[in-house]
Amino acid sequence: MFNGSRATCILPSWLRPLVGNLFFKLKSVRHPNAVLVMALVLFMTIAFAGETSAQGFPANFDIGTLNGTNGLALDAGVSDNGAAAMIGDINGDGIGDMAVSRRSLGAGRIYVVFGRQAAFSNPLDVTTLDGSNGFTVKGVAQNDNAGVSMANAGGVNGDGINDLIIGAHFADPGGLNAAGAAYVVFGHTGAFSANVELSALDGSDGFAMNGVEAAGQVGTSVSAAGDLNKDGISDIIVGAPFADSGGNADAGSAFVVFGHTGAFAAAIDLSTLDGNT
Repeated sequence: MFNGSRATCILPSWLRPLVGNLFFKLKSVRHPNAVLVMALVLFMTIAFAGETSAQGFPANFDIGTLNGTNGLALDAGVSDNGAAAMIGDINGDGIGDMAVSRRSLGAGRIYVVFGRQAAFSNPLDVTTLDGSNGFTVKGVAQNDNAGVSMANAGGVNGDGINDLIIGAHFADPGGLNAAGAAYVVFGHTGAFSANVELSALDGSDGFAMNGVEAAGQVGTSVSAAGDLNKDGISDIIVGAPFADSGGNADAGSAFVVFGHTGAFAAAIDLSTLDGNT
């Protein structure tokens, strides 16, 4: 929480054992990418926790001292609205990864940074993400706001590797204004393409989930849902806060899509969910 010159950061209880005594305050510095910097400070501090957690952390941490071994800043070029998420291990190397978005850049951009044991460049220039150290995900159409929400989707396609789910709540699928969409990008071992186009997902590398009514804004929130149908494969849930449900305007809806093995359809119309898909 920002309160002037400081920001207080508290981790959820399930994450605390991973990082030891990680309750500290970050001193704010003037930086054009302040929101993105704060997100990466938390992630990379966790990434290095294997070396530092036994020592604990100082009560105040000055992010101006980040040097690539104790954390790093992400240089996205300009200040922007965005989101950040820990997405698990999307490239199968046993180290957690992170995604940070610039949702108001064109159709929206998401930068996935792979975790690593070695030191990072600091600041990390997102233009250097080349598929081996991370990759860039590009939204479909201008003002879609891809990256408004992001989450670790679990292993939706049953291959045991985490996938990434991304919301784009202002997308216009089928010409429906702001019906919204959400996308799953499948994780896999080895390098990725430097650039992943959400418009090119074909079911084997990921898929789209399209909103069903104008202004419903599917993708405002996205999340893994655990294994709801007990088939051993992760499922996902996407929110549409302004969908008209049961004849009630803007009542909101949530849609659950079951994971399964094998390829998916390139695009799923959420209105066709029938309890089995």
